[in-house]
Amino acid sequence: MKKISKIAIITLFCAALCACSSKAALSKDAIAREYAELSSLTLRADVTADCGDRVFEYGMKYEGSPEGGTITVVSPDSIAGLRVNTDFSSGEAALLYDGAELMAGELDSDGLTAVSAIPAMLDRWKNGYVTEASGELLGGSKYTALTYPISGETTLKTWFDPDTLLPYRAEIAVSGKTVIFCEFQDVTIN
Repeated sequence: MKKISKIAIITLFCAALCACSSKAALSKDAIAREYAELSSLTLRADVTADCGDRVFEYGMKYEGSPEGGTITVVSPDSIAGLRVNTDFSSGEAALLYDGAELMAGELDSDGLTAVSAIPAMLDRWKNGYVTEASGELLGGSKYTALTYPISGETTLKTWFDPDTLLPYRAEIAVSGKTVIFCEFQDVTIN
């Protein structure tokens, strides 16, 4: 009798895991379709960048598309208003502040910064392939977690709301160490 109940419990547990996995796979496909058709997006992100010896925190607003747009720093107050215009088809970015414009150089997946992380995420959501999909609980809510390779040892993991398909948070890791952490608010997709 005890053997049967243990086998039944194990079977139910495995069935529950398979159900979560198939829900993650369905959400993964829906997310891929949503972002493949993405023409424009607006979001606010609280970004933490771990540079090893220093950790930086920024609030940013992104308006544009995966091909390019404007990133505006909204916090900290000392640099609020700093804007970066990006054009990823040409690989160029212009740094704008108080009417002055400076060239910021090429942005690529090998030189991620707190500013270039958001466009890199948009590119992966739109064009990347998923290496891992799972259902995860964060703060008592269910999310679909998708992992994308960016380059070499750099990966992106994003938690999407399975109902709205909007990003909730994301992490970029290099060799397994999280270097960029984002929490998103006010996300609008067109």
